[in-house]
Amino acid sequence: MDVSAAALNQLPQRQRQVVRMHLAGAQPAEIAIELSMAKATVRVHLHRAMKTLQTNTTPAPPGRRRSRRTPSLCGRHAQRGETKR
Repeated sequence: MDVSAAALNQLPQRQRQVVRMHLAGAQPAEIAIELSMAKATVRVHLHRAMKTLQTNTTPAPPGRRRSRRTPSLCGRHAQRGETKR
């Protein structure tokens, strides 16, 4: 993965540390020991960092908008045919 220094600088400090170590070839278990955190925390930092880097470098497809859910009744009320109050 090719990541620019400018893109890395947009990440929070902990995510930046984890990503740099990962790019250097360290495994999540090694990163966890080095940074004194749980292996699951390392995986969360990597996931969030990669998501941030991907959204910051990939433009949204034209004509696509993020969907917005409209408020509605929960399932059991809707099934009974009740209306919103």
